[in-house]
Amino acid sequence: MAKKPAAKVAAAQPPEGEGLSRNQKIILGGVATFIPFFLVIILPLLTRNHVLKTFNLQPEVLLASPLTLKMAPTGDPIPTLRLLMNGMAFQVPQIFTPVRITPTLLTFRNNPRRISRTISVSIIPEPPRIDLSHSGAVSWFLPESTRDFLHLVLWATWHPVRVYAKAQFLVNQGIGSSFFRTDWDATHEGFVFPTPANSGFIARIFAGEHDPYIEFSMFDETDPVNLETWTDVAVTLKPPLPGAASPTAVASRPMSLASTIALTANEETSYQAMQDSLNQFYLSGNPSWLLPVGLIMEHRMFFREAIALCKQAMPQLAERPQEVALWRDLFDRAVKQVIKVDVDPHLELDQVNVYVKNLTKFPLRRIRLNITAADAAGERSFSATVQEMGAMQAEDEKVFPVATKPGFLSRKLQGMSWAVEDIEIGE
Repeated sequence: MAKKPAAKVAAAQPPEGEGLSRNQKIILGGVATFIPFFLVIILPLLTRNHVLKTFNLQPEVLLASPLTLKMAPTGDPIPTLRLLMNGMAFQVPQIFTPVRITPTLLTFRNNPRRISRTISVSIIPEPPRIDLSHSGAVSWFLPESTRDFLHLVLWATWHPVRVYAKAQFLVNQGIGSSFFRTDWDATHEGFVFPTPANSGFIARIFAGEHDPYIEFSMFDETDPVNLETWTDVAVTLKPPLPGAASPTAVASRPMSLASTIALTANEETSYQAMQDSLNQFYLSGNPSWLLPVGLIMEHRMFFREAIALCKQAMPQLAERPQEVALWRDLFDRAVKQVIKVDVDPHLELDQVNVYVKNLTKFPLRRIRLNITAADAAGERSFSATVQEMGAMQAEDEKVFPVATKPGFLSRKLQGMSWAVEDIEIGE
């Protein structure tokens, strides 16, 4: 009996209703097209508008890139102090006086007023971190290195994260106009920014991975420093060149503290004394070399700065009583130019009234006095602090009643004297 041919298996047919309709394909295609369009076009635009409104920045500042600055002198040479600090040589006009001296920071001003033209040089082992504490999740996408951060954000004009970080940096630094990048020299790269209120400029200078970080600023809140003036001083900040004329040779030649102090009495030689003293201090770290600088501060009527320098140096020289005595004399002379004190005893109240007048344009705080009473039995003294809270404002006068121990005052009192042990002078 013949076999029946096998029946053909019908091809599998997709069930009805599966697959994308034409409309669904159009929608998905539109979404797929919109996502990159949103990320590349719309999101950056929204971020820009949000940043401009939130940080109150001008578009020409936020969207600007660093301009190129060539570090070359623009004016005629002027008399300068040639200084060497932590491996970097620089020059400061002779008319400037040091007002703050630390192992890593040197600041100068051209007069004793609170607001005056200021030059500052700071050299530290590593650059300070950029403050990203208020950036939230944005900080996750930014480098920790300050140099890398500046390279990443300063040229940003479109990337949302970088534009936001750039805006925050500009606002935090008070930058409201053009900023620059420069090849400082063969080994150093610098970024130059305007200081707040466009009063001058500050440079952040980077070199190799293990080289120190440098900041150089020059500003004046009453007479703003222009870029040309700033450049003429800033361009001198470089590693020293070898040779007899370099600050290295000047700082390392033998000299005595006594002969340097003698130079401070004459204005014509005081510049040499200041230069030699600062170079010796940074070469040796010995605070004794700051005494000639303190004497020059006194001669130029930088009394507030001289007092601060005495307070800085004397604790480090406790084992050198002869030098401490010289520093103490300088401190006492400067204090008498800052405040006037009179002491009036009141035996029946066991107290003394201390009359204090602020002779400066600066606020005074926490004035600690040593008060001495003398009679036939000898001398007695005690310390008291006045103006503990708040401050005595410029040219203010006050009376402070100070209680004494029973027996400190006597009816046979022959005299009273006072000395300022410590004083805080504000900005």
